[in-house]
Amino acid sequence: MANAMCTPGDSACVMPATASASPAPAPTVSPRLPAPAVRPAPPPATPADCAHTELTLQRYLCQTADQFLPVYGLDLFSRDAQNGFGAEAVAVPADYLLGVNDTFNVRIWGQLESDLTLTVDRTGAIFIPRVGAIHVVGVPFGSLKGHLDAAIGNVFHDYDLAVSMGELKQQNVFVVGFVRHPGSVSVSSLSTIVNALYAAGGPSANGSLRQVQLKRGGVVVRTLDLYQLLLRGDKRGDVMLQAGDVIHVPPAGAQVALLGAVRQPGIYEALPNESLQALLDMAGGTASEVLDQPVSVERIVAQQHRVIQNVPLPQLAGYALKAGDIVRFYHLSGQVGQSVALRGNVAQPVRRAWTEGMRVSDLITSRDMLLDPAFWLRRDPPAQLAATDAGTVRRNLTAAADEINWHYATIERLDPKTLTRKLLPFDLAQAIDHAPDADLPLQADDIVHVFSRADIEVRSDDKSRYVRLEGEVAVPGIYEVQPGETLRDLVARIGGLGPQGWLYAAEFTRPSIQQQQQRELDRMLDELHAQNQRQSAEQAAAPSPDNANAAADARMQQQANEQMLRRLATQKATGRIVLGVSAEATAVTALPGLPLEDGDRFYVPPRPSTIAVVGEVYNRHGAFAFDQGKQIGDYLDLAGGATGHADTGQMYVVRADGSVVSAAQRRWPGKLGSLIARPGDTLIVPTQLIQPSGMRVALDWSRILANFALGAVAIKVLGD
Repeated sequence: MANAMCTPGDSACVMPATASASPAPAPTVSPRLPAPAVRPAPPPATPADCAHTELTLQRYLCQTADQFLPVYGLDLFSRDAQNGFGAEAVAVPADYLLGVNDTFNVRIWGQLESDLTLTVDRTGAIFIPRVGAIHVVGVPFGSLKGHLDAAIGNVFHDYDLAVSMGELKQQNVFVVGFVRHPGSVSVSSLSTIVNALYAAGGPSANGSLRQVQLKRGGVVVRTLDLYQLLLRGDKRGDVMLQAGDVIHVPPAGAQVALLGAVRQPGIYEALPNESLQALLDMAGGTASEVLDQPVSVERIVAQQHRVIQNVPLPQLAGYALKAGDIVRFYHLSGQVGQSVALRGNVAQPVRRAWTEGMRVSDLITSRDMLLDPAFWLRRDPPAQLAATDAGTVRRNLTAAADEINWHYATIERLDPKTLTRKLLPFDLAQAIDHAPDADLPLQADDIVHVFSRADIEVRSDDKSRYVRLEGEVAVPGIYEVQPGETLRDLVARIGGLGPQGWLYAAEFTRPSIQQQQQRELDRMLDELHAQNQRQSAEQAAAPSPDNANAAADARMQQQANEQMLRRLATQKATGRIVLGVSAEATAVTALPGLPLEDGDRFYVPPRPSTIAVVGEVYNRHGAFAFDQGKQIGDYLDLAGGATGHADTGQMYVVRADGSVVSAAQRRWPGKLGSLIARPGDTLIVPTQLIQPSGMRVALDWSRILANFALGAVAIKVLGD
């Protein structure tokens, strides 16, 4: 510290500066009070606290009202003191009296320069070099500057000084009575009653928040009502403490419960002769939905029993409260009188006033009221376009699950006598069109429910169905299916097939079949994977020199199976249904009379001119020109024949119509090679898998392709 009044040669001494310029004085900074030691806040109250509460009124409410009411104001002391009164920055008042261990800063400038940090010692003085001891205990902080200036001016001249408070002294006070942690607490010399209550954990549930007493020298010098602070922000009664003060929290006065339609339900402390209206004002008043009926006051009579008293709302100001009173304010009923409502699959729920003679069509004034807002989003073209793998754009037009059920709606009606409900069904479309039999009259409090076709399964004839016809048909497009219309009927209705269409190879897919196939495929893959892993574990558990080669072969097959299963898991079932049309069929009448479903797709390709051979052949992935009359074996020869790794006994042909013919089929007595080829056939020559003794896993790829209609992409994946 620079000290102009020290002895020359002192290591801490800095001699007076010769410059005449004087630095500006530093502003006085208000000290920050040290936070009192406060225990962690208890967890929020829950109904489980009912069994552990120390307050009789709380336990009684738990038993009779199944409700746990907090004691109003106690949560003030449950928060972290760092965010409450104990951690606020308080300016030191001018009338603050200095005491022992107070620290303050003195800055001197001018002809003399010095920064001093001075602490009041036990004699009540401070020491300034070359000036001496100056007694400061009991000096008000506002007079400290003049007090020091008078003492220093006896030695030095032509200077100025500024004083600011530093660390404040600590003092002990006693917090006793109904508090959570009674005893002596150490607080700052600027602490108030509330700060000391924080340090003691606050009043207990049975302690008073409205009559906290400050005793000094055995005399009550202040009574603090914490409700004034909590409700009005009035802190004037919260005075600063002195060493040795006693804060006494007496037992709570009359505790009263306010519950129901009040802004802040809770248990409140009422002063003697305080009215119910005054306490209600402390709770923030009644809620906006309070019922304009007398409130119920449950009161203890002669400490023998309880009675119920009804108090009209206008008389609350004159009603004096007593300990143990339980006051219930009632909410309005949820009923909206003389009204009717529209709910369900509608654009938005509607509630309207009921009038005599009102009917369904008066509530549903237009069909637009029944359209979900998402209906227009679905019709927005950009939301319906999706790029396909081929880079083209396809509109996804299918029947919406939330389409309105126009033939069924209900009126929910409440019998005012029995309070039982009954449903009156009616035809929605006819009611909107004012049909007398459907446009039913409404009564007050009726609720009209509108359903979607997904809410209640409708007849198949009533469902909207859209089917996609593509490829070599007269007019490709998306068509709405008429009631009872079949695939044959629909293709005939649009003009039949195109001249290049090959009916035998037509692909008919259905979403419901695709989902079923995919579930079965996933289940089968899980079973095969588990079986493969189980057999691998069995082989590893029983090794021996005799079966070492067999174990190696088993591992090779298991690895091959796992690799094939992983490839197969990347494929998705197509949902294709084999139509069973002969290869020579050309007329629409050859199509089956298959009833159509929403989302069906019918694609007729042009007649192909090639035969594909994939798998274990020398010319892999070869495509060869179709030659009428040739057999499958001829195309195998064109591909160079089967390699040494081929399993010719498991060869199979996937026909253009989706059917599969395999060499292992019992109904095929001859060799697969003698099968007459058809345009679009694909011959698959699988890899020979070693079948050691004890192995039970054998993947029949022909059966998988046939059962799950995986298509040409899967053939390529499995053949790689």
